[in-house]
Amino acid sequence: MEWVRQARRASWVTNKPYDVIVYGATEYVGKHVVEELARVAQLEYEDEANTIRWGIAGSDVDAMKKLLKDLQRDTGLQHDPNAILIANPEDESSLETVAAATKVLINCVIPYADHGEAVVQACLKNACNHVDLSTEPQFSEGIQLKHHQVAEDMGVHVVGGCGFSSLPADIATNYILKHYEGEVNSIEAYGTFKSYGIVPLHTSTLNAVLETVGNLKDMHDIRRQLFPKPLPQPRSTLSARSPVFYHENIKMWATPYSADEAVVMRSTHYRYKADGRYPVVFRSYFAFPSLIVILGFLYGFAFLLLMAFMPFTRAIFKRFPEMISSGYFSKEGASKKQLRKMRFDTTFIANGWPPDVDPRKSKPNKTMYIKMTGPDPTYHTSAITVVAAAITLLREKAECTGKGGVLTPAIAFANTDILQRLVDRGITLSIRKQDDKFQL
Repeated sequence: MEWVRQARRASWVTNKPYDVIVYGATEYVGKHVVEELARVAQLEYEDEANTIRWGIAGSDVDAMKKLLKDLQRDTGLQHDPNAILIANPEDESSLETVAAATKVLINCVIPYADHGEAVVQACLKNACNHVDLSTEPQFSEGIQLKHHQVAEDMGVHVVGGCGFSSLPADIATNYILKHYEGEVNSIEAYGTFKSYGIVPLHTSTLNAVLETVGNLKDMHDIRRQLFPKPLPQPRSTLSARSPVFYHENIKMWATPYSADEAVVMRSTHYRYKADGRYPVVFRSYFAFPSLIVILGFLYGFAFLLLMAFMPFTRAIFKRFPEMISSGYFSKEGASKKQLRKMRFDTTFIANGWPPDVDPRKSKPNKTMYIKMTGPDPTYHTSAITVVAAAITLLREKAECTGKGGVLTPAIAFANTDILQRLVDRGITLSIRKQDDKFQL
């Protein structure tokens, strides 16, 4: 294709007017991303060589101007009021104009199933690296299936799942694999949220969940094509957990949660195919302080799934989210004051064997504990993680895996300083030695 040849030549061009553009800046999550990007840019402002030239893109000029004014009023952060680009998801040429103007594009228009592929294609045509916050496996895996080879050939990195639901688990798994002394067999992640009262999720999050659940068949079809050969069985089987169980080590009730498993699974496939690294079993769970709380959560989640399976119930849920969810989803989203009261803790428990033990002759007998903590996970931490991904592509493109491709965060950023960027912005990582027991 002619545009591929042109993009290959363009991939060497570095004189684009912007380093990073946030597309969908006036979306609820986009506003958080813009503020985080502005703060990171301000931290680097004194070093002229590291100045980040950033802008915003969307379809509503007035809303974007207001966003920049509000940002300056609320935070004191300065920004060029003219760094605004017009982009409409229905207008392919406008998307290409934005992609041609920047080295890295952060896509915040959710759900990605609607227009996400058009944005990726615009980036591929214009030698623009792309990151997003997708929690939609059908979208992320479909993009890998369709566009990985072209992205790799062109030297463009397309890194999906850079929000809270995937990047922390993917990066933490990578960290464990690098620092575990011996061979890892399994990693279990237990996440808990701490808040005061109901903190509503924005309806964009709801729409992404509804799209994912409503199109599960598509996901299975994509995976059969993307991974035609199954991974080898683990050296030691990880016993299946019940839908609700109590974990003695962390002193919490837990239930399975699979959103980040999809991204970690893709990373595992890549390591096995590229390096022959034996697959590690990864499982994730939500953890709660009491049985009553977890049963209430499961009741609400089961209701959400029921509403998501049929098109007409999805449409009703999208139209009346506050009423149907009893305030847990909102078109306005949580206020900054509400979000500031939230925090997350995730405990990663890695089991395996020390270097002097043959995994074929012994069950796992060595444990490593890692604890990751941070601010509001749904939006503040997601803004931190996706901006860290974008800045890593901007600053450490040469250290990112391969010359390009549709990759997961752990694979794309395996040899970069992204973890330090997360720590610098308020994500903490602590390590416990074998057999240490602690509470979340």
